[in-house]
Amino acid sequence: MSMSSQDAVHCLGHLLLPTPPGISELYARQAVYRAIAAMDRLIRSLIRREQPISKKRLIDQFPEMSMPGAPRWQTALTRSLGLLENNKEYNSGPSICVSWEGSITESMSTGVQMATLDDEGVPRVRTLGSRGLLHPKGCPNLPVFVFSTDVRMEKAPQMRKHPHVEFVWWFRGSSEQYRFSGVARVITSPDVDLGPAGPIQEDTLALNKLGEQGFDWEKKMRELYDEGDDNGLRASLNRPPPGTRIPTYETAKEWVPEVPKLGHAKDDADRQRQEEGLRNYALLLVEPFEVDWCELALSPHQRTKFRRKGDAWEEWPVVP
Repeated sequence: MSMSSQDAVHCLGHLLLPTPPGISELYARQAVYRAIAAMDRLIRSLIRREQPISKKRLIDQFPEMSMPGAPRWQTALTRSLGLLENNKEYNSGPSICVSWEGSITESMSTGVQMATLDDEGVPRVRTLGSRGLLHPKGCPNLPVFVFSTDVRMEKAPQMRKHPHVEFVWWFRGSSEQYRFSGVARVITSPDVDLGPAGPIQEDTLALNKLGEQGFDWEKKMRELYDEGDDNGLRASLNRPPPGTRIPTYETAKEWVPEVPKLGHAKDDADRQRQEEGLRNYALLLVEPFEVDWCELALSPHQRTKFRRKGDAWEEWPVVP
């Protein structure tokens, strides 16, 4: 059992390309799903029996399968993120070679559609790029999604006042949709005040545990601030507040085109821009409590609902 979970999913994903003659793509995809499920059952069986390999070795290699384990929707989401057909680079041409890890990174950056409420209770929807998934130590069953934003944008105070949010992740390649309902928390610089937090009904076990374990949010914020410049994120944090009216589009030429990473400032002006950028930067954390997973590539379509009660996840099939 020397193959890693990433290698296994990567190899199974390649079963879809090319599809063997006489075999439909739908049938091939279903075969892959069954193979992944079978692999999961086998590993869990080996963990229970501790044969022919030790439980410790398996848990070291597959930490998400220690008990209580990660919810099944999380395993499915990881698979969806890793499928090459869900990667825009792969879909741009047959000559592009994308690794399993690269496919996950690329797929996560494509964005989700998140709905919030404004001060008047009107729904607002925007696209956010995911910055990853966190768990409290020893709690793979309590995932937290990480996003980032400019704290001066409307969504930051909206989420502070109305923390219940919902977001959708659509994977065109595998025809899957994941809809997450949860509670948001905004992490800002200490000198930023977004006002009082709105009431929540759910017990935010994951976020509370991360706090109890002393998770270093400032370190995480600085790490993601440095990583997020593919689309000019650092420079954007030094512009006027998003949504500010400007005379013409030519005004943008006056803005600073780029800001170096932390520790790479060339002068005091760079350091001041970095400090200002970090003040305007915020993390958006979403702890999910309900998940709705639709598999539209299957025939008939399948839809599964998940709901967290305490630290355990329940699931049941529903009509698509």
